[in-house]
Amino acid sequence: MKKNIFILLLACIVQFSCTESKTGKQAKIDDFKAEIEQLMDSSIHFYNKGVRLLKAGVAPIKIQKFIGPKLDKLRKQINEKSKEFAMKAQKLKIPRELYDNVFLDLNTNVQSIQEKHKYLNENGVKID
Repeated sequence: MKKNIFILLLACIVQFSCTESKTGKQAKIDDFKAEIEQLMDSSIHFYNKGVRLLKAGVAPIKIQKFIGPKLDKLRKQINEKSKEFAMKAQKLKIPRELYDNVFLDLNTNVQSIQEKHKYLNENGVKID
């Protein structure tokens, strides 16, 4: 019974998504960007905390134990949201250029995360 309700609900969502206007498409894109930016900002917060702790002389293993699980959870959420957006973009027939621009706009956050990750990794804080 629950499976049938879930399938019916999913079908309604897909039907609604496929009939949205261009304004609705842009709203979906904006919502996705906002969600991903929030998750990335949270990741940057924990990376910054790790850098500050390292500079304060806290042992790398303690930093790893403190921020590692939080960063892993955020990374999984970002990956999940990205996959979700890729599927929605396909269903909404969002042009490839617009789809690519969404990720290009997030590039600054990605670079910041990569730099902080590299710094911590080079200094003994293994987060993977």
